Amino acid sequence: MAKTTLLFAGLLVAIGLIGYFFSKSGSMTALIPLCFGLVIGLCGLLALNQGLEKQAIIGAAIVGSLGFIGSAMRLPKTYAKLSSAEGGSALAFYSQGAMALFCLILVILCVRWWIAQRG
Repeated sequence: MAKTTLLFAGLLVAIGLIGYFFSKSGSMTALIPLCFGLVIGLCGLLALNQGLEKQAIIGAAIVGSLGFIGSAMRLPKTYAKLSSAEGGSALAFYSQGAMALFCLILVILCVRWWIAQRG
């Protein structure tokens, strides 16, 4: 599960970098997925140590849950902004959607792994 956690961390870091460097405004909020990816990556690295594996995966699941909730809550507002006269960024909408999706999948995988470890 540590390698899977590191994979999702890398995906979140990539989303953050793409969102920041390819957006017109270069907004710092585009780096939010990168920050979540770094913390999840730290959990993944800690999970490589067998003694810390369960705690690290639980930590990754908690951070992933926060990432999912935060990005999923903002999706309707970002979509409304996108279709309004303000003309929001499609890249921001897709970035938030991808972050929500990846965080949700990570949380599901972490919970399934944790249940399998207990059984």
